[in-house]
Amino acid sequence: MIYRICTTLLLLLLPLSTRCEEEPSSNIGHLVNFSEVHIVEFIKFVSKIGKRTFIFNVEELDFKVSYLSGKPTSPDSITAALKQILSQHNFKIKEESDYLIIEKLSDTEIQKKLGDLYPNTRKYLPHGRLSEYAEDYSKGKLVSQGGFYIYKLQYNEGSEILKVMKQLANSYKGLHDKEEFEHAITSLQWVESTNSLVFSADKNISNEVEELIKQLDKPQKQVFIEILVVEADAMEAQEFGLEWGAKGNIKDKLNLHVGNFGSRGSSPLAQALSSASDLLPGGKGFDLGVIGDLILHKGKTFVSLASLVSALQRDGKVQIVLNQKILTQDNKSSSIFVGDNIPFTGSVVSTVGAAQQTIANIEYRDVGVSLEITPLLGDSNIITLDIKEEITEARDDLRELESRSNGIQTTKTNMVTRVHVPDQHFLVLSGMVKNSKIRKKSGIPCLGGLPWIGAAFSKTKIESEKKSILVFVRPQIIHSFDTYDRITKEESKLFEKRTQISPDAAMQRTGYTEKETE
Repeated sequence: MIYRICTTLLLLLLPLSTRCEEEPSSNIGHLVNFSEVHIVEFIKFVSKIGKRTFIFNVEELDFKVSYLSGKPTSPDSITAALKQILSQHNFKIKEESDYLIIEKLSDTEIQKKLGDLYPNTRKYLPHGRLSEYAEDYSKGKLVSQGGFYIYKLQYNEGSEILKVMKQLANSYKGLHDKEEFEHAITSLQWVESTNSLVFSADKNISNEVEELIKQLDKPQKQVFIEILVVEADAMEAQEFGLEWGAKGNIKDKLNLHVGNFGSRGSSPLAQALSSASDLLPGGKGFDLGVIGDLILHKGKTFVSLASLVSALQRDGKVQIVLNQKILTQDNKSSSIFVGDNIPFTGSVVSTVGAAQQTIANIEYRDVGVSLEITPLLGDSNIITLDIKEEITEARDDLRELESRSNGIQTTKTNMVTRVHVPDQHFLVLSGMVKNSKIRKKSGIPCLGGLPWIGAAFSKTKIESEKKSILVFVRPQIIHSFDTYDRITKEESKLFEKRTQISPDAAMQRTGYTEKETE
């Protein structure tokens, strides 16, 4: 009886296994979810499910990929996606009779590919730089391969765009007419090494996804920001100011004048407005504002921060804490730190026993000027600036150093603000005051240090010092490459004036030479 049951089960299993073996692998669908896996591991997976043999050099393949399929995908489609990914990294797959060879593209093949992409462009490509130009081969164009599409981002990082599009996919859940579009967005993956987006979709849906990506992948405007932080005595700080002014006439009946001209008065801006004889004369003194076109210092007017820095260096009474120029994108944060990384003894652990041991941890702390600034561009060339500033100093009071066993003591001055500034206008932030006291003692040696009676043979003097910190900021929107060129020439002239060396001569001293190719 037992023998008959076993025989029946064996006969039932044999036809089932035969049908499974006869089913072609191309009809089997695989749900793939790989995140940041090495390309060699991905090739091994494709080799296993596709039953293909790959020959390659492991040392040449050194990058990671991410692959996610929202629906079951055939091995042939996954193999086609692998070919496309390798093509993005300047590799090709050469098919032989029983195996596939992965090898790098030659310079001739790269130049031919570029020629196919840009047929009307005749540009000489140096022999050693063809691989650099090959990365531009799919810029701005949607490449299709086996139901998968790859879009090379041009201006923004893929992680930001991917995050936005994933959020859009959630809003389409439950809508039957948007199921294919939702599936396409859900399948989006970012290839970090090439900054590309890969997704699977039908032909008609792929065009919609491409248009959405293009709308998000827009070039951001850039802002050139000049920053000057100075530290001056409280009285010296009062000599700084800003100048701006305007005059107007309403229907020949009412004359208007506003401004903040210094009382010492030989300002070119004030003279220009005074030349308008048909309008009312302007007043003196600071009428309004901390935003202006010109900077006023000790009766002199400066149109740029560079000229003010030169004047302060000659004066010698004001200390320049930070003089930085940065170029940043709209809504992108930039950080600046100028100072020292001071070591100090942190925690100390002592073990008591036959062999006493003491272990001290050395820690480091940044002490100096830290500035973080984020520009936001609005309409009418109005720039919103988020400014975070922090100034720290290490105290060297010997009496306080003796009273503690470890660590350091620092003073900190910080400021966080958000302001609106017109394009190419100055912003001055002030009011941060630092008070310090210095104790000086002098006297007759030995006698001056005696308790009780030592005061009769010594003299103690306490000096109070009040410092004011002023921050000057001047943002300028980069509208075109002409603005780049103008700023570059201005900075080159300033560099040559300060160092008496031309920029070209400086580059030659550093060994940099510009090679021209015809």
